[in-house]
Amino acid sequence: MASNSLGEFVKAARDRAGYTQQSLADATLGQISIRWVQNIEKGTLPSERVLGILATTLHLSQWETEYLYLLARRAAPPANAPEPPAEMPLYLEAMSPNPAAYLDAAWKVEHTNNEFTRLFQGLRFTPNFVYWHYVGRRTLDIVENWETTSSWVVSQLRYSMAADPDNPAVTEIVDRLMPVDLFAQEWGKHIIPADPAELPWIVHDLDTGAVITLDMRLWRPAGRNTGTLILGAIRETSGSSNA
Repeated sequence: MASNSLGEFVKAARDRAGYTQQSLADATLGQISIRWVQNIEKGTLPSERVLGILATTLHLSQWETEYLYLLARRAAPPANAPEPPAEMPLYLEAMSPNPAAYLDAAWKVEHTNNEFTRLFQGLRFTPNFVYWHYVGRRTLDIVENWETTSSWVVSQLRYSMAADPDNPAVTEIVDRLMPVDLFAQEWGKHIIPADPAELPWIVHDLDTGAVITLDMRLWRPAGRNTGTLILGAIRETSGSSNA
């Protein structure tokens, strides 16, 4: 049977670092005893504190640290300075003709493919995608079912706050928009967040005149605080003047 255990991972990382069980315990400056090292390698699941000490002492990468926590059945701590992969623009462009973008923790649009930029005009004049939806100058010209997409945005914000309560960026977005009466009303209407799968976006392509129905979803990598991918899968297109 294939094995994928915390104990074998810690032992392999210890061997890679050139430690014996005793020297690993010594390297933690008394924070972890040799008995604890032995127990962990036999399958004992340690606390988050011990996991953090192991990750530091064994010089684990961010990826390896997250894997360590997953093996111990615990949520990995967020990266100190999460960065998108350097290849992100290439990934996004590969999703064309579906619009796609990469958002940071504050919903700022860091990268887009050409279709996303073309459809959601005016994004560069707003701090983030949420602001564009509520105060963007061209939003109402583009979004044809604004009440539905507002439900989508607010529900996603509520979900983001629940999923990452220690992220001040989302809370700051909500707090800054609360003085906008329309946003405050929408926020109050969605104490029970709506399911995004039931809230398509209907957008007017200002360049071609087409009306496009999008299934808009946010994709958050499990266990990795590296931002969010927003993808609008095209369901239907009608009325294109270029057809």
